Amino acid sequence: MNENNTDKGFRKIDFFMLGLGAMIGVGWTVSLNNWFLTAGGVLGTILAFALGTLAVIPIGLTYGELTGALPVSGGSMAFAYRAEGSRFSFLGGWTVALAYIVLLPWEIIYINKILNILFPILRSGEPLYVFLGNPIYLPSLVTGILITLGLSYLNLKGSEMSGKIQTHLTSIIIVVALVLMGFLLTKADFANLKPVYKPIEGYDHKSFFTGFINMLVIVPFFLAGFDAIPQAIEDARAGVKPRTISKLLVLSIVAAGLFYIGIITTSGLALSWEEFATLDTPALAFVFKDYFNGWLGQGLYYLTLIGALAGLLSTYNGMFIASSRLLHSMGRAQLLPKVFAKESKFGTPLIGILFSTLATLVGVFLGSPVIKPLTNVGSTAFVLAWLITSYSALSLRKKEPNLDRPIQAGENRFIIYLAVAISGLLILLSLLPMSPGFMGRESLLILIAWLLLGAIFYFVSNRTGETISERRRHRLIFGELSKRVRKRRK
Repeated sequence: MNENNTDKGFRKIDFFMLGLGAMIGVGWTVSLNNWFLTAGGVLGTILAFALGTLAVIPIGLTYGELTGALPVSGGSMAFAYRAEGSRFSFLGGWTVALAYIVLLPWEIIYINKILNILFPILRSGEPLYVFLGNPIYLPSLVTGILITLGLSYLNLKGSEMSGKIQTHLTSIIIVVALVLMGFLLTKADFANLKPVYKPIEGYDHKSFFTGFINMLVIVPFFLAGFDAIPQAIEDARAGVKPRTISKLLVLSIVAAGLFYIGIITTSGLALSWEEFATLDTPALAFVFKDYFNGWLGQGLYYLTLIGALAGLLSTYNGMFIASSRLLHSMGRAQLLPKVFAKESKFGTPLIGILFSTLATLVGVFLGSPVIKPLTNVGSTAFVLAWLITSYSALSLRKKEPNLDRPIQAGENRFIIYLAVAISGLLILLSLLPMSPGFMGRESLLILIAWLLLGAIFYFVSNRTGETISERRRHRLIFGELSKRVRKRRK
């Protein structure tokens, strides 16, 4: 893609905004009040994001090392293949595909919710049907379908357009958030941070520590997105080097962590967190509507909704880019049925886009009851993909010590060992039923179902008569199709 025109494709700013927008686009407006409930207070939430960001940085450094060394679309799938071969590669690719894809219905549910607030007519009349107590209205349903199809078409048209849209949306988020944080500080009162901890009915914590752990295990869901950058590396504009992209990946993690800590702190200071937690979603918008007087409060209310919408769209677009290209890469390598390698007339991943579109429509038709299990399974899937990538970096340090690494995750292997240990610990906290961070039965069932679906796909793609040699699979992942990318190193 983009071989015939060096002025097309992702610029440096587009890569940074792809990662940052995919991370910060979600929780700061629609999930903030639930974070306070999950941790049992503001300080536990801040601590979880601070420690979570520090924990993710070593993982980001391993991604940066491998992205620079192996600049091909596929991310964890390509890294795992180079390290341990086809089966490990499939596990890495299929796991991260789940992480990306569960975010698509998650995003469209909240996009619809924001639009329903802005335009109440979308929830007018009798519900078309009710799913687990959640009414689905025809105008809202049609709106969600049209938005899904519209964004899918933009991605079908090509990476340059979707990359620029991502940059503009992320710019809107940053500007809006900085304005809102400034106004929140005008009402800052440290008394609003008390009580430091309070047990909340319906949430699995009974102490500050268990509340903190409860929050820590879902932080990866809101800091995930930086790994969308390797998926788009083959769409980079000529002159944008893999070394630069690797640095932007790590920088985007730091920027996202600081962003979250800033918005959590200013929101917690502006209003008693116990009162904040009772507000409807998006809670931050209702803070301005209910606690700032007159036209200023109304203006900030609508500005928050616009920022929320831009954030949701940016994360949706970033994950859509990542998921469709990952599925395409897996089809190209015949880790999935070859139909996934099919491209549109625009040179974009046709089947990957269609698959991602169908996943989004699940959220349109089911609505908010699936939010919690999607959050939990998405967080676990992201961390599992991080574990696979960190292990791949460690394995390649041993197997290919002379591999060209434009940047390294430290001179020795300490940072990589740390990344493996951190991601492994987070996985245990999510999967063990006795853990305060257990993902829950519904999320576990989704994870098992996804792995079974993947096993079927893997069997079909490798059935008798279609099995390919490892040499050919290596060429399909790293060979002719990545020549243009490798030339950027020179």
